[in-house]
Amino acid sequence: MKPAIVAAAVAAAAAAAVAAAVLSAPPDGGAPPAAPDGAAPPAPDPRLGLVVNTPSPAVTLRELEGIYAKASSSGIGRSNVYMFWDIVEPERDEYDWKRYDALMALHEEHGLRATLYFSVVNGRSLGPFPGWIGNPSLKSIPADHLADAVDEALSRYPAVDSVVIAAAAAEHFRHRERDIPLYEDLFAGFYNATKAAHPGVGIGNSFALHGVLDKNMEETVRRLSAGDFVAFTYRPTDPLNSINRTPEEAAADLRRMLDMVPEGGRAALLEVGWSTSPDVLGSEEDQAAFARELLGFYAENGDRLEFVTWYRLYDRPEGTCEPAEPVPGAESSLGNSTFVAQRLGSYICGAGLLYADGGGAKPAWDAFAGGGGGGGGGPSWAGSAHADGGGG
Repeated sequence: MKPAIVAAAVAAAAAAAVAAAVLSAPPDGGAPPAAPDGAAPPAPDPRLGLVVNTPSPAVTLRELEGIYAKASSSGIGRSNVYMFWDIVEPERDEYDWKRYDALMALHEEHGLRATLYFSVVNGRSLGPFPGWIGNPSLKSIPADHLADAVDEALSRYPAVDSVVIAAAAAEHFRHRERDIPLYEDLFAGFYNATKAAHPGVGIGNSFALHGVLDKNMEETVRRLSAGDFVAFTYRPTDPLNSINRTPEEAAADLRRMLDMVPEGGRAALLEVGWSTSPDVLGSEEDQAAFARELLGFYAENGDRLEFVTWYRLYDRPEGTCEPAEPVPGAESSLGNSTFVAQRLGSYICGAGLLYADGGGAKPAWDAFAGGGGGGGGGPSWAGSAHADGGGG
């Protein structure tokens, strides 16, 4: 499994689930999940998203089409795509898109825009990078090659309207402040090259909001706020990955997030959600309450938000979500990160709006589906070009 965007594991779980489904799916077989009946689905909101994952590691392409139809019935207008450089450009200037073509075709079929996370900074880690690049330091990452690879993806997939190349960025630079200027130079070079070719695509960095608040890293966020938006991931947990906030306290965290964004800038929620796993003190009632809090926050602050994406559609069977990589943030007093990883796996497996066994809906599905109130329309940067690193 690749490194991940939320505590170096969460996004990779989502990406691996969907990408593996696409790669292993036979052309037919099996009925798709039942489409919702009754009233017509709500009009899609292009700024409200949902991370689309599968309820099991292997599904048919027909089932995957049904999963996207189910997600789209909630009224969302976007989702996330997690892309890794070593997969798409295994040899220099030779691209392999087979893991993403079917996935992006489903985005386009259902009218979904996409936020692309192209993994360069990933929590405490960098990459993963193709073998022809090697294992570069931040200073030696080739910005021109990075821009070329992302340009290929943007040219191939017009549904992508936002790009993030750094996730949990504050955690990465927490003990590497001297490297921040190096990253600022890399980001500016990538930003300028990408905006010149794709002026309607927004670009930003992402931060793990719960980690930023727990470790008082707000100033690092402000230093790295260049771009068209400042993105965040969020789960309401302590460093051991147990839920330690009420839904109302979590909503207060989101309001604190807005205070970290430069005046006149906009925030984005790349992944935000709540687990129902009792192993991490989650419950269906709290998940539904937080979904209502989140949508209320979106309605009240839509003019300050680029997009809001719930993590995620389906639960997964318990024990199938533990990250393969060590979990950033596990304190040395824990001995190793196994316990933290197990808790994170429990959190992830219970974070869906639908159960894994048969796809029945949790109460939060009803709270979320059609509940967007932040307003439609395109992001603030659509159609505008920036001459420099912008925003910061």
